[in-house]
Amino acid sequence: MLALGLALAAAYHVVAIANGSNGADRHALFVAINLLFATGFWRPFRGFVVLVAVLAVQQLVSHGQTLLRVLDTEQRVDWPSVIVLIAMPLAVAVLVFESRLRRTEA
Repeated sequence: MLALGLALAAAYHVVAIANGSNGADRHALFVAINLLFATGFWRPFRGFVVLVAVLAVQQLVSHGQTLLRVLDTEQRVDWPSVIVLIAMPLAVAVLVFESRLRRTEA
């Protein structure tokens, strides 16, 4: 399920590039990151939990700032940021849980 969400996030960034959105290089970077992490959620590899935790911190800071800025300047909710702020901590929790489950089964 998380892999699908990240694949959809990659598609969001592809559409942003196709629509000529500002920051095409940043969108392209996140297409690659989202696809890499989608693959990792589908087939986790050693150290993947740490990579996701690092990405989660970056995303929480970035999207947290965006949410607050948009609320302040545009008086609206930036729903993509809300989704990221909810999904990233859950993704880390799921990975930690699954990692511990695999160790107890081994």
